[in-house]
Amino acid sequence: MWKYLAGIVLLALHTSSGLGAVVSVTLRGETFADFRGFNDADQSSLVLDDIRSYAARDNSFTESQLAWTWDGSSLSGSSTLTAEKTISARRGGTHEAQSQLFFEFTVDAETQISFAGTWGFRNASLGGDSLNLQLSSSSGVIYSDFTTSNSGLSSDSFGFSGILGPGTYTFSLNGLLTEDYRSAGSASAGWSISGFELITVPEASLGMLATISAVAYMPLRRRRGLSLIKPSW
Repeated sequence: MWKYLAGIVLLALHTSSGLGAVVSVTLRGETFADFRGFNDADQSSLVLDDIRSYAARDNSFTESQLAWTWDGSSLSGSSTLTAEKTISARRGGTHEAQSQLFFEFTVDAETQISFAGTWGFRNASLGGDSLNLQLSSSSGVIYSDFTTSNSGLSSDSFGFSGILGPGTYTFSLNGLLTEDYRSAGSASAGWSISGFELITVPEASLGMLATISAVAYMPLRRRRGLSLIKPSW
């Protein structure tokens, strides 16, 4: 079973002349929540949906939420992962929340891609938690990033810009929150993306752009450099 993590705010997809270079788009979102063996899962590939997984018992709960809307030129949505034990006197246990959003697209011309956003954890133990993103093609990983910032759901930022050649690409945002509460406590994880653009490169400008076969990339900032992600599912 695919298990997917945490908050999109805005994802805009367009080209300088509409969606001329984008020939196909596929969306897939999934959520999973588990508390002490009680679990719930949801998934969807619709262009507009709001999915939620919720597992609760003995005044404790785990929740994973993911919502999005694709209108043909832009995608917007949100996602949050939460683990909470509200009363210390009741039996505690292990919480696990996951969510993931996959956005696959095919372009038939040289296309500039750029995106930026924020993410982070709040009160998380971080022992088995993760927030990461990845842009890949059939040739492999083009760009990936992650955060361990634990001072709020928007306490860290990410960004990327580069040139894609004709082909099929997958962009994903993933999250995992795991906590074990024996007394009252709560933790959360989340991400938001403020802009995702695909812009057709004018033919007259191709000589000014460095493209390498199907893909050339240039991170907006190299805080950590390229980091290959090993998914936990």
